[in-house]
Amino acid sequence: MDEKLLILDLDTFSGSERFLSKTGLRTAFSQGMRAYLDGRYAQAVGEFNQALIATIVETDEYTQIWDRERAIIHLYLGNSHAYQDNWSEALNEYLNVVQIDAQLAEAHYNLGVAFRALGKLNDAILAFKVALEYNPDLYEGHFALGRCYHELGEYAPAYISYTLARQIRPNAAEPIYYQGMLHQAHGEMREAARCFAEALQVEPEYIYNNRLAQQVPELPPAEHDATWYYQLADTQKAQGNLSGAAQAYRALLNMHPNEVKGRYFLANILARQNEWEEAIAEYIRVLELDPKFVQARYKLALSYRAIHQLRESYNTTLECARQEPNNYTFFISLGLILGDLNQFGLAVKAFERAAQLNPADPQIYYRLGRALIMAGFEERAMLAWQTALKLNENWQPARYDLGLLFIKRGRYPEAIRCFERIYRQFPDDVETAYLLGLAFKELGRLDEAVELLENVIRARADHYMVHFHLGGSLLRLGQTAKGMAHMREYERLRAAQAHPRQGQPGGFSQAGPRTTGQPFLGEVTPPTNPKVNGNGFAKTNGHSNGNGTGKLNGYANGNGNGSKIGPLGPVDLAFIPGKMSQN
Repeated sequence: MDEKLLILDLDTFSGSERFLSKTGLRTAFSQGMRAYLDGRYAQAVGEFNQALIATIVETDEYTQIWDRERAIIHLYLGNSHAYQDNWSEALNEYLNVVQIDAQLAEAHYNLGVAFRALGKLNDAILAFKVALEYNPDLYEGHFALGRCYHELGEYAPAYISYTLARQIRPNAAEPIYYQGMLHQAHGEMREAARCFAEALQVEPEYIYNNRLAQQVPELPPAEHDATWYYQLADTQKAQGNLSGAAQAYRALLNMHPNEVKGRYFLANILARQNEWEEAIAEYIRVLELDPKFVQARYKLALSYRAIHQLRESYNTTLECARQEPNNYTFFISLGLILGDLNQFGLAVKAFERAAQLNPADPQIYYRLGRALIMAGFEERAMLAWQTALKLNENWQPARYDLGLLFIKRGRYPEAIRCFERIYRQFPDDVETAYLLGLAFKELGRLDEAVELLENVIRARADHYMVHFHLGGSLLRLGQTAKGMAHMREYERLRAAQAHPRQGQPGGFSQAGPRTTGQPFLGEVTPPTNPKVNGNGFAKTNGHSNGNGTGKLNGYANGNGNGSKIGPLGPVDLAFIPGKMSQN
């Protein structure tokens, strides 16, 4: 290591007045402190050890010490070893301290110093971070953390740590000087010279690079600082360290609170980490600085939706659509929010507008189909899903829901074509296997139905409707004993599941949109697995007609044809109601 870090003492002994009582403990500790302050560290080690022995062998009430008092003795014992460069012994004492009293920030810091002295930089970094958890304003902790990162070649977090140290102690030359060293390592000699000169200015006695200090450039520090913070944040994001990038943006905003781009990037990171309340506050601040920043407004709307503040999300998205009426993404989001609010007719119009603006996007037609189903327009939903599949034949959510609609309408050959294609791609999907088996059964292809339904039973023995349809198929094939066994199991499971958990009507999770996109993403990408994730529009009951053939219900009521809703004009927002109030 190029230099030692400072060892910290404690500022106070408050609560440890018993060290001053007339006991062997008091005598040993007092003599140890006197030797320690005089720099006689070997003698101090002996006295502090005697103090620890006194707590064991003496029985007076004044020698019965608290954990904090015992930790203090170990801390100064460790410091005495450290000043003699006996780092292994010092390390052991500091470990004793943090085990006895984990809340002593100075102990964690000194532990980090010992780790660094022994070349264990990663352990040192962890110790310094713990110290900063207990005392975020510990200047020495931030600076030491920067030195460790610097020595590991991790320049971005090192620069951030030096910056935080400078914010706590603006007149300290050390972090400024080492920021200059980082610039120098990158070949940025003018910026390095400026740091060296600034270090000299704030602390004239500090050792600095005199040659470079003669080359101080005439550049505005603010411009340099902003650029550097953005570079540091980009480096952290490239390494997958979002927390480090957020720290860089926060450091930038501490110096330049009106930096709109930095605040927007920070809000995006907070949203990606699901820290929605903080993200919302930052987006609002961005819009206060720049009301025309429509992407920030859109991200604000998505954040509101993520925490189910739907009216705020709607009103914010509506404002985005007013600012950019030809942006189809905003209309997709409006459709989703209106669906969340059970305004399915208006959701249909929003998706139709999105389809006009971007007719080549299959997700729009898929979402349009779902809104049409909920609004009661089955024929139009079918056309929307078929359009989605023409645009992207691998869009399995549309194929799955289309298959459900075919089963509901008794169009079993078409349903089979839909589910067979999904099943070939996802042979472990028991829901697809169940629906395919059901379609085979309704079409009279009983052997194929039995084979599939038996596969489902092996995966989901508690799915009582599979027992019902499997039993019915076996009875029709003349296998009476097996068929009746499954019928009895159906009755038993149905009685046991008379009150199923939410999301599992009929012993099975609801068939749903099979999408995995999060609200914050603002779009849906073609999924790689059609597994259900979300609420569905259909559920199975399979026994409502009493003949064992089964059918699907759960669709919204409607005549399934006709069109009550006309197309929208190119920039027509009249169909959207005004801002929604909290009431």
